[in-house]
Amino acid sequence: TGYYFKVKATGIGAYSGTATSPATGPVVENSTAVTGIGNITGIVQVGKTLTAGALTPSEATVTWQWQRCDSVDGAYQNIDGATSNTYSVIPGDFGKYIKVVATGSGSYAGTVTSNATSQISAGAITGIADIMGTTAVGYTITAGAVTPAGATVTYQWQASESGSPTNFTDITGATASTYYFQW
Repeated sequence: TGYYFKVKATGIGAYSGTATSPATGPVVENSTAVTGIGNITGIVQVGKTLTAGALTPSEATVTWQWQRCDSVDGAYQNIDGATSNTYSVIPGDFGKYIKVVATGSGSYAGTVTSNATSQISAGAITGIADIMGTTAVGYTITAGAVTPAGATVTYQWQASESGSPTNFTDITGATASTYYFQW
């Protein structure tokens, strides 16, 4: 690419002389426009993974950039480091809308933007580890780690005289991640 061309013709036989064409160029890469992107797929929830939709043409080479916004039709901002065809939804995305932009590279040109997702919903707490500590008067026990790690939670300690899963009741005021036995 980048070269210029011209052609020179020299007469022979009954023709004499030389003629040179005007130059043409520069030679550029033939580019195909990226014209469409399908809808984002995946569960629109904190902790889940979203995938960019299919491109038109399907063989297009592109770079990706995920974006977020507080409103569906507002000004979307790039998400730092979100440059692959998938995106893992983080807690900071809660309540926001997500789009992905594909920009043609190599022999592909143009930029296409997906439709926005629906509003990102809250992720689910999927578990809590065993309680740690000694269960005796004068000792403190601590709630186990929640899954997913880093989830923001509130606590409510409960007690049961029988240990039956259906007979637990809330302990008034016991809402910290630890509980001190003072009975």
